[in-house]
Amino acid sequence: MASHQKTKAATNTHPPLRTDGGEWAKSDTQKANVLAEHFANVFIPYNSEMSAEEEQEILHALETPGQLQTPVKKLKLTEVRSAINELRSKKPQDMTLSQEEP
Repeated sequence: MASHQKTKAATNTHPPLRTDGGEWAKSDTQKANVLAEHFANVFIPYNSEMSAEEEQEILHALETPGQLQTPVKKLKLTEVRSAINELRSKKPQDMTLSQEEP
């Protein structure tokens, strides 16, 4: 007879984190606070080489709505058809190479 043993499913455990003070952060909230403090200390932006006035000017330009949009020209259906037909007429004609015998 085959014996069937019940196996426990693996559980994901998240080990505690050590705080800067040396204590252990065990709860999810404590771990989140430890990580947030760590990331705030590690990921510090570079100091800007621009003046505050230049930065404000750039921010203002970026916040201006529609800065990169150009007005769209209204087209009539006849203009579109005409443009398509013009493209068709410019299509190169089929060139077949024939070898002539000497």
